[in-house]
Amino acid sequence: MDYKSNADLYESYGRVAPLALRSVLRFVLAAREQTGGDLDLWVVLSVIASRNMETPEFRSATVEGLRAPPESMFGLRPTNIRSIAASTGIPKETVRRKVLELVKRGWVTRVEDGLVATAKGASDNVELAKMLMDLVDDLRQSARAGV
Repeated sequence: MDYKSNADLYESYGRVAPLALRSVLRFVLAAREQTGGDLDLWVVLSVIASRNMETPEFRSATVEGLRAPPESMFGLRPTNIRSIAASTGIPKETVRRKVLELVKRGWVTRVEDGLVATAKGASDNVELAKMLMDLVDDLRQSARAGV
């Protein structure tokens, strides 16, 4: 983040940070609960989902649309274990085990080109998706309150 373009926000750190941290913590704790305390599982799922979302088709997605989307709704971009390990710093073998757990839960599936999140994964985690949107809104409001 460029300090100069966000100088007002940085100058308001004492007002903004507590609000932002509360929102982030609420989300992280909910993600931890959803994964039975395994935050690395959530990190791996998040990387898969975020890579999958890097398509023009995904831009039309809505949170409510995640409840029961067809598997091919967004033309998802697959990713792989090596890429996940490299981007997160989680050891490749650990990522492999987390992917096996995600596949077992039905949240991720293997396709020809790699891994993609499933409709079940989206549906099972729709409340977290809503919380993520609330988090973005909280952060936006925190920033406005600080400046």
